[in-house]
Amino acid sequence: MVLLLLFLELCQAEPPRELDHGICAVYLVDGGVGLLALRGDAVVALTLLLIALALWVAFNWVAPFATLINAERISPGRLPSALLTSAGARKVRFYTAHLPRGPRVGLGFSIWAPPFSVVVFDQEFFARAPTAMIRFVVAHELAHFSLGHHRMRWLAVVTGAVLLPTVRRRLARAEDEADAAASKHTGLSKSMFPGLR
Repeated sequence: MVLLLLFLELCQAEPPRELDHGICAVYLVDGGVGLLALRGDAVVALTLLLIALALWVAFNWVAPFATLINAERISPGRLPSALLTSAGARKVRFYTAHLPRGPRVGLGFSIWAPPFSVVVFDQEFFARAPTAMIRFVVAHELAHFSLGHHRMRWLAVVTGAVLLPTVRRRLARAEDEADAAASKHTGLSKSMFPGLR
């Protein structure tokens, strides 16, 4: 935020007469052509802003995979094979890990950071849950991928839009959409499993 303000302040300064130490860009304005000249300080600020943005995107790409450090891959034989027949479902990898307990932590979650699609379940949940519940939860997580929720959620987190109430409501609707798709594919309902929130 500070870099953005610094950049905007420097851009409003009087452009230098000589462009030897800056960047010159041509842009279209109301059907005409405009000229933007950035001083050396503005170039530095813009460079720092772009580096910070690149680091933020890289962090949000790598951070979700930290859970996989101590995770164990689930063999396909332990998953409901009828749900794994589509090409998209075959690209998703399933893992179990010890997930922290708390009000905002569920029994599993999906990770998408291009080009990887991963679902992580709590190890205790996956070991003790009835087969029907596992089937419903796997269908729910696969529905997120097939409906494109993973891209929407990743973009919302990376851009910071996840802090906006409108976006949070849209992400909550995505959970309901995934539940509906899971019910359609399995014939089961979330209300059948009181352990699911």
